[in-house]
Amino acid sequence: MVADDTELVRNSLQRQLSKYTKNVTACSDGLQLVTLYGNSPKDYDMLVVDNQMPIMDGLTTIRAVRKFEAGNNWVGNPVPIICNDFSKR
Repeated sequence: MVADDTELVRNSLQRQLSKYTKNVTACSDGLQLVTLYGNSPKDYDMLVVDNQMPIMDGLTTIRAVRKFEAGNNWVGNPVPIICNDFSKR
């Protein structure tokens, strides 16, 4: 799953990841990612999260995912999370 508030980045990541997996979900903020992941965590092999997003930023998103996993007696390995920061400079 990809979470990025910039549509161009979100679409680009989704297109690239689609080469390696058949289903890539994209959302525009961390809260959407946490909600989708919480509803069906086994559906996602990896999360790619933008660091700077409205509503819920990347680090807060990661903390929420890890808290969800810990609170649900997660069996197995936690989902890998990549946090990126494609800020304009």
